[in-house]
Amino acid sequence: MAENQFPNGEDRRSPNVRRGFVVNFDDGEFGGSQQAPTAGERKSAEKRGVYFASAPGSKQPISSHAVKPAAAKQGTKKKRRKNSTSAAVGKSVLISVLLVICSTLLAFWGGICMNDILAFDRDDDLVMVSIPQGAETNEIIDILKEDGLIRQKWFCKLFYKVFHTSKDKDGNEIKPNYLTGVYYVKANEGLEGLLNTFKSLPASAKTITVVFPEGYTIPQIFDRLQEMGVCRKEHLYQAMQNVSFDYEFLKDVPADSTRPYKLEGYLFPAQYEFYEGEDANSVLRRLLSAYESRWTAAYQKKADALGMTMDEVITLASIIQKEAGDNAQMKGISYVIHNRLNHSAAWPSIGCDSTMEYITLFAQVYLTNAQKEAYTKLYNTNGSEAVKGLPPGPICSPGEAAIEAALNPESPDGKSYYYFVHDKYGKIYYCQTQKEFDVTLQQIRAMN
Repeated sequence: MAENQFPNGEDRRSPNVRRGFVVNFDDGEFGGSQQAPTAGERKSAEKRGVYFASAPGSKQPISSHAVKPAAAKQGTKKKRRKNSTSAAVGKSVLISVLLVICSTLLAFWGGICMNDILAFDRDDDLVMVSIPQGAETNEIIDILKEDGLIRQKWFCKLFYKVFHTSKDKDGNEIKPNYLTGVYYVKANEGLEGLLNTFKSLPASAKTITVVFPEGYTIPQIFDRLQEMGVCRKEHLYQAMQNVSFDYEFLKDVPADSTRPYKLEGYLFPAQYEFYEGEDANSVLRRLLSAYESRWTAAYQKKADALGMTMDEVITLASIIQKEAGDNAQMKGISYVIHNRLNHSAAWPSIGCDSTMEYITLFAQVYLTNAQKEAYTKLYNTNGSEAVKGLPPGPICSPGEAAIEAALNPESPDGKSYYYFVHDKYGKIYYCQTQKEFDVTLQQIRAMN
């Protein structure tokens, strides 16, 4: 027995000395069987060290120094842990970059959206916007987007719905009333400013009194409105030509190119109170509303009895307004023109100089040379090249006296007249025949 061993084989050396052990990889030691060792075999192996049954083919025991693969495996784990840490850091950086990009894009988009509302850096160029009849807020926002006045129409719709939608006591949404018309607006007004413009709010509280005499033409009316500081005449022309004003009486007015200004004759002459800088659409509505209140059911009944449309009556009244020296002459002049219209075979034209003068002296302001030539032919009612009957439309805005005369023609003395002529003092002469008219005309020229 060795001196440092107990009888049972235990080591008497210092407990600080580690016991040696052997790792045995054996696949043939127990008869070459690949089956698991028995309990007794395992116990015997455990006394000698640690026993592993390995794959077939290797019968050589491996010493304790053969544990290096385990160390190599541990190193691999450390390497993998290091790679995992690097991947986690890279993923974190990528997420941070994506968050910064998303935040920047969101801030940029949000700035564009709010700029539609507040209009911080928008220009002040005038843009013409046409608002159709019955348009609602969302439809108008679409129009603003098409005209380049806003950029994010969906945000604008959401903003308006959240902050400006109101309801009545029954819980129904109250929709704003926008006025049909052509408007001149600027992008720097912002969404709310633009929408308020289409509601035709006055530009200021200051009012201006304007009087339009009977017989004024469209160019004269628009010039006066600009001179008085109500609104610019270019805006009035644009609104007049491009807006379909929702008045019942205008349905009788032909929508064609036979008249220079389609509202001629329907801007009623009277005294008005306008706002300084008022919108052109609002101004025209005031004038048209005044006419609507003057054309009564009694007028329409009388027109029907004469076999005339309202537009024909106003056209005739405008000629009477221009031809008469005063109100007292109007019914006599109306009588002569009615006689000619009723006997068109003998008198195909009405023979009035005022119709062509309307083109050459007034309407030509915004006409090209080609248009002026065309309208001169259409409105020529005197001479061998005269048009038959009435011209295509009114030549001025007639007053109530002229409208009354057009509806109630009356001979000055009960005789049937087909001609009239004035001297330089405004006195009127009526004639029954061409011969009588020629003689009277010679006498007037001699006196003048």
